[in-house]
Amino acid sequence: MSIRNILVPVDLDDETTWHKPLAMAVEYAGWSGAEVHVITVVPTDMLRMSIVAQAISEDIEEKLREQAKADLAAAVKSSVPDGVEVTQIVHMGKILPEILETARDIEADLIVMAAHKPTLGDFMTGSTTTQVIQRAPCSVWVVRD
Repeated sequence: MSIRNILVPVDLDDETTWHKPLAMAVEYAGWSGAEVHVITVVPTDMLRMSIVAQAISEDIEEKLREQAKADLAAAVKSSVPDGVEVTQIVHMGKILPEILETARDIEADLIVMAAHKPTLGDFMTGSTTTQVIQRAPCSVWVVRD
């Protein structure tokens, strides 16, 4: 099986979700010739609530997207050696569907993502990593910190 496209989902608020997984994906891509795509998803659930929507500016989504692009570029710069190409993707919406849809769109052969210590909410609904493992259209490599 050849690996051509690797997807690395990251939470920009948690360095453990991107620092090691992104470095490992880039290293693996160097061996295999694969392309690395890194995605962050800005959750918009709260923005859709009517009481919140009334209190925020109309251009908040664009401002959030631009901030996420800048933050993602900084994360990539700190984890990826100079000269290595990484496609950066910022989506807005629900995290799990956006990751899965992107994996399908780029025809990912591998998703590389971090494991984390479970929170109370994870016991109720499952972590994003667990849900990706269960639903991904390709193999998932879980990286422990």
